Amino acid sequence: MVATAFVLAPTAPAQAGKYLYLETAVNLDGRSEWFWTDRDIVYHQWASRAGIQPDSVVRPLSGQKISSGVGATHNNDGRLEIFGRGQDGQLWHNWQIWPGGDWYGWVPLSGQIQSHSYLGAWYDAGTSTIRVQVVGTDGYLHILRQLHPGCCWNTVWE
Repeated sequence: MVATAFVLAPTAPAQAGKYLYLETAVNLDGRSEWFWTDRDIVYHQWASRAGIQPDSVVRPLSGQKISSGVGATHNNDGRLEIFGRGQDGQLWHNWQIWPGGDWYGWVPLSGQIQSHSYLGAWYDAGTSTIRVQVVGTDGYLHILRQLHPGCCWNTVWE
Protein backbone atom coordinates (compact mmCIF):
# COMPACT_ATOMS: atom_id res chain seq x y z
CA MET A 1 0.00 0.00 0.00
CA VAL A 2 1.39 3.37 -0.99
CA ALA A 3 -0.03 6.75 -0.12
CA THR A 4 1.12 9.73 -2.07
CA ALA A 5 1.04 13.41 -1.28
CA PHE A 6 2.55 15.88 -3.71
CA VAL A 7 3.35 19.26 -2.23
CA LEU A 8 4.88 21.93 -4.43
CA ALA A 9 6.01 24.63 -2.05
CA PRO A 10 8.42 27.27 -3.32
CA THR A 11 10.10 29.11 -0.49
CA ALA A 12 11.36 32.66 -0.16
CA PRO A 13 13.03 34.24 -3.22
CA ALA A 14 16.50 33.65 -1.77
CA GLN A 15 15.75 29.91 -1.97
CA ALA A 16 13.54 29.88 -5.05
CA GLY A 17 14.92 26.51 -6.19
CA LYS A 18 13.72 24.69 -3.07
CA TYR A 19 10.70 22.40 -3.50
CA LEU A 20 9.32 19.79 -1.16
CA TYR A 21 7.47 16.68 -2.31
CA LEU A 22 6.35 14.09 0.21
CA GLU A 23 5.90 10.41 -0.67
CA THR A 24 4.91 7.70 1.79
CA ALA A 25 5.41 3.96 1.36
CA VAL A 26 4.86 1.03 3.70
CA ASN A 27 7.58 -1.52 4.46
CA LEU A 28 6.90 -5.28 4.39
CA ASP A 29 6.43 -5.30 8.18
CA GLY A 30 3.85 -2.48 8.06
CA ARG A 31 6.14 0.41 9.08
CA SER A 32 5.66 3.62 7.12
CA GLU A 33 8.56 5.42 5.50
CA TRP A 34 8.54 9.00 4.23
CA PHE A 35 10.61 10.37 1.34
CA TRP A 36 11.00 13.99 0.24
CA THR A 37 13.34 16.26 -1.68
CA ASP A 38 14.87 19.44 -0.36
CA ARG A 39 17.43 21.38 -2.40
CA ASP A 40 17.92 18.39 -4.76
CA ILE A 41 18.65 15.90 -1.96
CA VAL A 42 16.30 13.02 -1.13
CA TYR A 43 15.69 12.47 2.57
CA HIS A 44 13.86 9.67 4.32
CA GLN A 45 12.50 8.91 7.75
CA TRP A 46 10.83 5.70 8.93
CA ALA A 47 8.67 4.42 11.77
CA SER A 48 10.25 2.15 14.38
CA ARG A 49 7.07 0.05 14.46
CA ALA A 50 3.84 -0.33 12.50
CA GLY A 51 0.95 2.01 13.21
CA ILE A 52 2.92 5.12 14.20
CA GLN A 53 4.29 8.14 12.35
CA PRO A 54 7.95 7.98 11.28
CA ASP A 55 10.12 8.61 14.34
CA SER A 56 13.67 7.83 13.19
CA VAL A 57 16.47 10.27 12.57
CA VAL A 58 16.12 11.99 9.16
CA ARG A 59 18.74 10.61 6.75
CA PRO A 60 19.75 11.64 3.23
CA LEU A 61 19.84 9.12 0.39
CA SER A 62 22.87 10.71 -1.22
CA GLY A 63 24.83 9.89 -4.33
CA GLN A 64 22.60 11.61 -6.88
CA LYS A 65 20.94 15.01 -6.86
CA ILE A 66 17.23 14.63 -7.61
CA SER A 67 15.54 17.66 -9.17
CA SER A 68 11.94 16.41 -8.96
CA GLY A 69 9.61 14.85 -6.49
CA VAL A 70 10.09 11.24 -5.50
CA GLY A 71 7.91 8.29 -6.47
CA ALA A 72 7.91 5.31 -4.10
CA THR A 73 6.42 1.83 -4.13
CA HIS A 74 7.31 -1.72 -3.12
CA ASN A 75 8.70 -4.64 -5.12
CA ASN A 76 7.14 -8.11 -5.20
CA ASP A 77 9.33 -9.17 -2.25
CA GLY A 78 8.50 -6.13 -0.10
CA ARG A 79 11.62 -4.03 -0.76
CA LEU A 80 10.86 -0.35 -1.27
CA GLU A 81 12.00 1.36 -4.46
CA ILE A 82 12.11 5.11 -5.10
CA PHE A 83 12.38 7.14 -8.30
CA GLY A 84 13.32 10.71 -9.18
CA ARG A 85 14.59 12.99 -11.94
CA GLY A 86 18.36 13.39 -11.82
CA GLN A 87 20.11 16.64 -12.69
CA ASP A 88 20.84 15.10 -16.10
CA GLY A 89 17.06 14.93 -16.74
CA GLN A 90 16.93 11.11 -16.67
CA LEU A 91 14.84 8.90 -14.42
CA TRP A 92 16.95 7.47 -11.57
CA HIS A 93 16.02 4.85 -8.99
CA ASN A 94 17.23 3.47 -5.67
CA TRP A 95 15.99 0.41 -3.78
CA GLN A 96 16.31 -1.39 -0.49
CA ILE A 97 18.79 -4.29 -0.60
CA TRP A 98 16.41 -6.30 1.62
CA PRO A 99 12.93 -5.42 2.95
CA GLY A 100 13.29 -2.66 5.56
CA GLY A 101 17.07 -2.60 5.07
CA ASP A 102 19.86 -0.47 3.63
CA TRP A 103 19.68 1.22 0.24
CA TYR A 104 21.59 0.10 -2.86
CA GLY A 105 22.39 3.52 -4.35
CA TRP A 106 21.11 5.62 -7.24
CA VAL A 107 21.13 4.06 -10.73
CA PRO A 108 19.91 5.74 -13.95
CA LEU A 109 17.07 4.19 -15.94
CA SER A 110 16.58 6.39 -19.04
CA GLY A 111 14.37 8.99 -20.63
CA GLN A 112 14.21 12.75 -20.35
CA ILE A 113 11.77 14.12 -17.79
CA GLN A 114 10.40 17.63 -17.39
CA SER A 115 11.82 19.61 -14.50
CA HIS A 116 9.57 19.50 -11.39
CA SER A 117 7.14 17.21 -13.20
CA TYR A 118 4.67 14.68 -11.85
CA LEU A 119 6.33 11.36 -11.03
CA GLY A 120 4.22 8.39 -9.95
CA ALA A 121 5.30 4.84 -9.13
CA TRP A 122 3.10 1.87 -8.34
CA TYR A 123 3.18 -1.88 -7.89
CA ASP A 124 1.06 -3.84 -10.39
CA ALA A 125 -0.22 -6.88 -8.47
CA GLY A 126 -1.35 -8.55 -11.71
CA THR A 127 2.19 -8.78 -13.08
CA SER A 128 4.11 -8.41 -9.76
CA THR A 129 6.12 -5.59 -11.35
CA ILE A 130 6.57 -1.84 -10.90
CA ARG A 131 5.45 0.89 -13.28
CA VAL A 132 6.62 4.49 -13.26
CA GLN A 133 4.75 7.36 -14.88
CA VAL A 134 6.37 10.72 -15.69
CA VAL A 135 5.91 13.76 -17.89
CA GLY A 136 8.53 13.71 -20.63
CA THR A 137 10.21 16.77 -22.12
CA ASP A 138 7.67 16.44 -24.95
CA GLY A 139 4.91 17.29 -22.44
CA TYR A 140 3.22 13.87 -22.63
CA LEU A 141 2.76 11.24 -19.93
CA HIS A 142 5.05 8.23 -20.36
CA ILE A 143 5.23 4.89 -18.54
CA LEU A 144 8.30 2.74 -17.91
CA ARG A 145 7.71 -0.87 -16.87
CA GLN A 146 9.75 -3.39 -14.98
CA LEU A 147 10.16 -6.43 -17.25
CA HIS A 148 10.29 -9.11 -14.53
CA PRO A 149 9.41 -9.08 -10.82
CA GLY A 150 12.24 -7.58 -8.76
CA CYS A 151 14.57 -6.84 -11.69
CA CYS A 152 15.16 -5.63 -15.21
CA TRP A 153 13.63 -2.51 -16.70
CA ASN A 154 12.34 -1.92 -20.20
CA THR A 155 14.49 0.57 -22.09
CA VAL A 156 11.54 1.75 -24.19
CA TRP A 157 9.06 4.25 -22.76
CA GLU A 158 5.36 3.89 -23.56
